[in-house]
Amino acid sequence: MEAGLDAPIPEKPKPPVAARAGLRRRIGKAVAVFAVTVLLLVVSLEVLGRISPSILGPELYLAPKITEEDPGTGVRLVPGVHGRYKIISMPGLPPEVGFRDNGINPGYGRKILALGDSFTFGDGVDLEKNWTEILEPGLGASVVNAGMGATGPEYALAFLDHYGFKLNPDLVLYAFFSGNDLLDVARTEGITLRRFGGARHWLHEHSVTYRASKLVAGRFAPVGQLEMKYYRTSVDGVDVGFWPSMLELNSRTPHSEDLTKSMAATVEIISKMKAQCDGHGTKFAVAVFPFKEQVYFDTVKQWLGNPSEYDRLDPGKTIAKTCAEKGIPVVDLTPLFISRNSKNLYLPSDSHWNEEGYALAAEGLEGFLKELLPEKGP
Repeated sequence: MEAGLDAPIPEKPKPPVAARAGLRRRIGKAVAVFAVTVLLLVVSLEVLGRISPSILGPELYLAPKITEEDPGTGVRLVPGVHGRYKIISMPGLPPEVGFRDNGINPGYGRKILALGDSFTFGDGVDLEKNWTEILEPGLGASVVNAGMGATGPEYALAFLDHYGFKLNPDLVLYAFFSGNDLLDVARTEGITLRRFGGARHWLHEHSVTYRASKLVAGRFAPVGQLEMKYYRTSVDGVDVGFWPSMLELNSRTPHSEDLTKSMAATVEIISKMKAQCDGHGTKFAVAVFPFKEQVYFDTVKQWLGNPSEYDRLDPGKTIAKTCAEKGIPVVDLTPLFISRNSKNLYLPSDSHWNEEGYALAAEGLEGFLKELLPEKGP
């Protein structure tokens, strides 16, 4: 019995050397095919996402580089056709200074100069769907689109000083975006607000594959944390992504010392724009544009630790109130957008408005601007 237990267990016969080599070749071939397939998919996405927004959709469209350095403002648009973006020059200005615009209509006679970031530029929609274009027939005025993405109020001030008044506008409108204008000011004023993005922001700006992976992940996790407080859920039947951290940055109450400093610095810059306009005899006004998480706060609050610590109307409410106290005409579109939040007004995987959002902005601005425009001349 004991001898039987001690008996050696017979080894399994090893497959022939040729069989093992064949298995390794098949595995290697499968891995190679998989790698090539993934590579082709990535290359295809990157190419298609750079051709037209109509192919993969606006969320995956990676616009060509359309800016260059400018000695006066730091950056400028480059005239020419860049994918979906047609950039033109304006009479009376250096030809290298570009605008995303269809040009000044001499039949209108009056001009509004629109300053702001990508929400003025019209990121995510064709030019004809941007609020600057939608407004023109109803106002009977040319709305010159001087919007520049990824800039804040300091750029708007510099543009107004170097180029804006050469267009002889009857009214200058600065569009403050509640989502990141305070952060833009903080960066240049040395104020420490928490920053978001880093590598993720770079990938979003430069990789169609990264954008596509976020969309795909969102389909499998409609309400789940995908990356640094990024969630997805349905709005009006559309799978929409949200960053609750936007509220953490801009809308927590009471305001942090740094947020208060950034608000004060922003209003100071806006006041300088007003002073410049006063010096040229030009009317000046401010519009406040809301960010997505403010508009859909009732949806987003489920991911906030204590929703009562947030004021969904801020920071725009504070900026608007301070501007009004300084005698600056201001319209805050945040309440209007909240009142229409049964509809999806933003791109599903992007912070910008969709066509309905830009149209709503035009609706909210038209009456306000009509009251400020001077009467038409003879």
